[in-house]
Amino acid sequence: MRQAVLLLCATLALGLPTARADGIGEVRLADARVGRYQVTVATSPSPLAVGTGIVTVLVQDSGRTPVLDAEVTVQATPRGDVGRPPVAAVIGQTSNRLLYQASILLDQVGTWDIGVSLHGRSGDGEVSFTADVSPAGGPSLGPLLWLIVPSLLILAGYGARWSRQRRVSGPPVVRS
Repeated sequence: MRQAVLLLCATLALGLPTARADGIGEVRLADARVGRYQVTVATSPSPLAVGTGIVTVLVQDSGRTPVLDAEVTVQATPRGDVGRPPVAAVIGQTSNRLLYQASILLDQVGTWDIGVSLHGRSGDGEVSFTADVSPAGGPSLGPLLWLIVPSLLILAGYGARWSRQRRVSGPPVVRS
């Protein structure tokens, strides 16, 4: 039993994807310099898929103090497209009241250019990144596999142990 528990712990430690504690999604830009600001941008779901995507933005001044009164907009455009109107990112929509958040419509598969613009007391700035958008799909099998594989390994360990014990003790004795 101890070996099975150790095997399970090792399997989980070696490859289980960890969830972010802040729940903002996949960080695309961390502490990017935008004018006089430091900006961190994340997207969810991860990976992005056709449908609604969420862009979360943390804006900080040069002293790392959160900026709560900036105007933040997000523009998401498929690569090669003419452009789409920007979407205002609203502060306070998440459980973390320091984050700006915008919902964007991702209506096709491919590479998208996502830009974040901000206007605040300390100036204006823009930052952008690219993101791949996958086809919309059902629930991911990843988490399910992380439950099934360790369970099968534990069951295999118990089966091997039972088989060894049966060989050592020999066939059952029938008394008449």
